[in-house]
Amino acid sequence: MTQIIIPDDESDLFTYLMDSVSLNGYPLTDTDVTAEQYLQFAARDLEDESERRAVNGIGNAKRAIHQTVEALLQAYGLLARNQRLSFPQELELIDQAGLFSLAILNTLNLERNVVEHEYRVPSHAKCRRPST
Repeated sequence: MTQIIIPDDESDLFTYLMDSVSLNGYPLTDTDVTAEQYLQFAARDLEDESERRAVNGIGNAKRAIHQTVEALLQAYGLLARNQRLSFPQELELIDQAGLFSLAILNTLNLERNVVEHEYRVPSHAKCRRPST
């Protein structure tokens, strides 16, 4: 059994009766674009060698991650109670629940901040698609 403190109200504990739930892969409802489509957009962006591809690739990857985080919270029954949380607060909630490691999300968010707030173009090495 796991207890999670809701960030807005530490006295309101949300208790899980089981350690995990099976994610069913259903996307969020009421969206025009899925996380998978955003990832496909990002992959197409990486095929281009221009600065535009780096900026767009980071943005599309970020959108995919934001939507995936919301879908994960929805699958665990946490989205309805926490719809007004900022993205960092959503990540904190995922971390508190122990759903997955946040290291990759933190790395992507740092790169996105450089693109969106310092107006820098990420290097090809930081944006490249990993070899399979």
